[in-house]
Amino acid sequence: MAIENRRRVLERLFLIAVFLFSALWFPPRGYSGDATEAKRKGKPPVPKPRRLLDQEIGFLEDGEVEIHRAGPFAGFRRVSQVRCAFRSDASGWVACPEYPDADRCQWTAVRAGKKIGEVLSEIPESPSGYPADVGLHIAVGMKGDLESTSRTSEFGGFPGYRVRPPIVLVRMPCFGDKDGWTRIQGNVPVGDDLFRCIKASVDRAFICDGDTPSTYTASDLGIGRRLRTADGRELVEVVFLAYPLYPNWCYRDASGAWRFLPPIKEERGLNGGMHLVDLGDYDNDGKTETLFWLDGYNRNGYRIFWADFRKHATFTWSYH
Repeated sequence: MAIENRRRVLERLFLIAVFLFSALWFPPRGYSGDATEAKRKGKPPVPKPRRLLDQEIGFLEDGEVEIHRAGPFAGFRRVSQVRCAFRSDASGWVACPEYPDADRCQWTAVRAGKKIGEVLSEIPESPSGYPADVGLHIAVGMKGDLESTSRTSEFGGFPGYRVRPPIVLVRMPCFGDKDGWTRIQGNVPVGDDLFRCIKASVDRAFICDGDTPSTYTASDLGIGRRLRTADGRELVEVVFLAYPLYPNWCYRDASGAWRFLPPIKEERGLNGGMHLVDLGDYDNDGKTETLFWLDGYNRNGYRIFWADFRKHATFTWSYH
């Protein structure tokens, strides 16, 4: 009898040991090591950002409409117009359809990760059908200082045509720059690593469409704007000094490797025609998206980069 009792006690002790080992080695379903550690240290766990689907990005543009189609007062007048360009979905970002889903849209105007105003827009009563009017709303109400920026030819679309830089608009108020991009001052030459990256991506240079492609060296290139994050990533504007109106951009990731960002028309060669508009986390995924204005012959538009500049979507229009 004593031997039997001893055997039962040992079996129970063995089962208890197995249970304790399983509880410690295999955490229960839903366990979060970070959350448990934070709770143990008395700190609340940091929730994972919830990405916004169906977020829309538009741009407040300095446009014009034709008035007095006949008679001595024929001409154009300046108007503020809204162009809906991108929408977030499960795959990332896609170009918007021809017009926004809603006839009337409320937007938050943002710049450099901060709210600067609000815009109310409506579809025109009589859409023109003109190719360049794709996705356009007319701004019928604005709050904030949205029209004080000086006009410049950088975003004009035609040589010598001056407009205010576009302002980023979002339907849902999400826009903070989570990566903390800051402007770097000072002129620097094109380094060897950067030049090798550019040359490997684009081996020819054009000044205008139809030109014979020509070779180029590092001395033919210049660096314009430069931005950097705290972890060492860089965004650099590179121009062809003979014709600097159509800049290109290169990105250096955290490992130090450079990457050439695709221009508006890859077949154009070095003159890419991308102008930086703004950066921000517009879909609340905790990472910054980057927006560019695209400038090319008979084509303008916008491009958004995300996923560490490995993915992009493009919204463009033509004039004829």
